[in-house]
Amino acid sequence: MKRRDVLRSLAVTGAGLALEGCTQQPATTGTLTDADVERMLRTMTGFEPKPGQAAPVREMLASMRFKGTVDPRIQPSLVFDPEVDVE
Repeated sequence: MKRRDVLRSLAVTGAGLALEGCTQQPATTGTLTDADVERMLRTMTGFEPKPGQAAPVREMLASMRFKGTVDPRIQPSLVFDPEVDVE
């Protein structure tokens, strides 16, 4: 096998792996259980919830979730526009 064949096969393999990472994967949606909330609280805050405290936290997180649709034609407001004077 020649050197160019090895380089070509490495390039093709790398491109194939890179393209697989760029494909849009559907988000797995599932229900958030009380055990998940308890584990999240323990991991992120070090807080050990008492029995029955996970359900209100789960409901609060579900109520704060964004449920609207995003229009891809609108640019985000974080884009800097040097022509706009914000004073």
